[in-house]
Amino acid sequence: MNTKRFQSIVRQAGGIIRRQFGQVQGLVEYGAVFNPILGEFYHARRGKGAWRNGVRLHTSEREELAGCLLATGFPYDFATCAQNNVAYFEHFHRLVQGIRRPGSAALDLCYVAAGVLDGFWELGLKPWDTAAGALIVQEAGGVVTTMDGLPHSPGAPTVLAAGPAVHALMLRECKAVRSQCATTRRSNALE
Repeated sequence: MNTKRFQSIVRQAGGIIRRQFGQVQGLVEYGAVFNPILGEFYHARRGKGAWRNGVRLHTSEREELAGCLLATGFPYDFATCAQNNVAYFEHFHRLVQGIRRPGSAALDLCYVAAGVLDGFWELGLKPWDTAAGALIVQEAGGVVTTMDGLPHSPGAPTVLAAGPAVHALMLRECKAVRSQCATTRRSNALE
């Protein structure tokens, strides 16, 4: 059995968030995220559910975007990157109650799993940003894909996570943003 373990540390709000995940034959089998600031330990094992400090997690059951609280992030090369998430942020901001940018994709995904956030999307993340959190969301009953609706893997260029109903709505809106951006690019090329 080919098992790889990855670990990284990220500083946020003066603390350390530790993320770890394990893969067996390319499939994430377990994931853990620890936030020592709040003493929260999130973990999941494929087929065994997702947990925070011994309490089973479930994603939000919200079915409309209007009341949703979402989270996202922006790339470090925001000013020079064409795919900098601004179009998605502007689009979603008009449709939901609010959008937060806490700073840790791993924790954002855990908050989706716990129903604290209704959804999360981001571009340009690395495997250590999403592997553990994506499994935790899935084991809490949520859906995790790329922003194109393809199956998520730790190396995917984008991530979209939410409860089933909100995920479908967010996926539809991501498609609308891509279509609008493509139309704008074609229009600008003609000028």
